[in-house]
Amino acid sequence: MFTPIFVIGVIMMVAERLQTELRVEQMLEPVTRSLNRRAFVTVSKVVLARARRNADAVSILIVDVSNFKEIRDIAGRSGCDKILRQVATAIVAGRREQDIFSRFSNDEFLLILPGTPEEGADLVLERVEAEIVGRSYDQKGKAISVEAKLQHYTARGEDLEAEGMIDAVAKKLAAA
Repeated sequence: MFTPIFVIGVIMMVAERLQTELRVEQMLEPVTRSLNRRAFVTVSKVVLARARRNADAVSILIVDVSNFKEIRDIAGRSGCDKILRQVATAIVAGRREQDIFSRFSNDEFLLILPGTPEEGADLVLERVEAEIVGRSYDQKGKAISVEAKLQHYTARGEDLEAEGMIDAVAKKLAAA
């Protein structure tokens, strides 16, 4: 009698662990293992709600790999993925621990910078840019040039809204 109950308990624990792992996996973008777009927007809403309550500024930083198509044409799909992982590593190296990172689209990465006014966002942008530019990217012994455009946008109060901030930083990048 004891054995079937024990086995059922173990099966339930394993099933719960697998469900948790699956939920986490669904939040990650497969190439860079960063938050995917949906998870980033969800997490951003929580961060922005907290910032509104505390009257904090929040900045959002966008990194656009401007020669993404060229990289894919030169390196192929798997080589491009390898280089994007290297770019993601560079971005993570330039960010602060509390900043939230996402691969938002094929060639765009976003960071949400909690409690960060414009001056702080400038510093993070400079660090991230230095990390990206300062790295050597190669695929099968061939040096690949990565060109990136970066921009940030800062909001406070009622302007702290995820989709609006993402649109604003994208427009600012396009205009730059």
